[in-house]
Amino acid sequence: MTHGDLIKPLHGLRGMAALTVVVGHFGFPGSASLGVVLFFVLSGFLMGKLYLPKTFDLRTAWLYISARFARVYPLFAFVVITVAAINVAIPEVHIFNLEPWQVDDHLLLYGSNMTIWTICVEFQFYFLFMLFWWVTSRFGFSRLLATGTIAAGLVWAWLLGGAANSVDIFSYVHVFFIGILIALLGDDLKKLRPGWAHVGLIAALLLYAAVYFIAYQNNVHRLIYIEPWALIACGCIVAASMAAGDCWANRMLSLPVAVWLGEISFGIYLFHRPVQRLMNEVYLVDLPTIIELPLRFAVLFAISHLALVLLEKPCRTALRRLSEGIVEPKAKEQG
Repeated sequence: MTHGDLIKPLHGLRGMAALTVVVGHFGFPGSASLGVVLFFVLSGFLMGKLYLPKTFDLRTAWLYISARFARVYPLFAFVVITVAAINVAIPEVHIFNLEPWQVDDHLLLYGSNMTIWTICVEFQFYFLFMLFWWVTSRFGFSRLLATGTIAAGLVWAWLLGGAANSVDIFSYVHVFFIGILIALLGDDLKKLRPGWAHVGLIAALLLYAAVYFIAYQNNVHRLIYIEPWALIACGCIVAASMAAGDCWANRMLSLPVAVWLGEISFGIYLFHRPVQRLMNEVYLVDLPTIIELPLRFAVLFAISHLALVLLEKPCRTALRRLSEGIVEPKAKEQG
């Protein structure tokens, strides 16, 4: 599977993760947080796949930091600031339960408000990954270290249970490192027979659906991050998708609409609660569900697409050029 072929099903999986969160919050019974588990596994996989083969040095570390910042922070900051302003102007919507005095917490990446807390955890993982990357680049034993981190993280998260701090990376590190371990097992996964991997992918997707509907539901939603079947389902989906190659399940995940949903998935994730709360406020009469839900999704997808085109992509391009402009002249001087 080439790099381009690899990215397409991953986009589809990212879109699936975003829709899992959205449908859960839009009223479909199930565990919306399962989508976050899949997001975290995918994040760990992509970091391992993209960066661990590279030697860690100041140049690659700088490009890594700038790429991660450009990919996530601009839209995140825009949403946090905009939502805070909306909450002041229309107090009854109370999106994310975000108060103006909490904006700095989120912009400094330790805020814990609903939904957007995960972005703070994501950035904490990016910094932790740099340490893992440096150690493995210098000393090796990457699989052993990744496996040990998963085991230690699981024990820590299990001991904390529902008392885990919502923005403590060590309560979720095992989820990210499942993705890293899958990336490190890449050559071994290629040895699997594609047919068996395809069967495994279908089984993992069915398990994912089952976990969504029957996962233990209570007020402590963080328990999903230590739910064994949730971790198995998300890990196996990513691993089997990478091993299955050109199969119909991966082709479904690579359809243009699936890839598009993956591309706007970050916007879907960040905007779905603002859309939900604001649309609830502007309705003058109750709309039938058959009209309300499609309208809600249409507005969400439109806003997410506009955010991708008008904010995400321009910021990524500008910040990438800026970061490359900083390191490339130095590289030429050294050459």
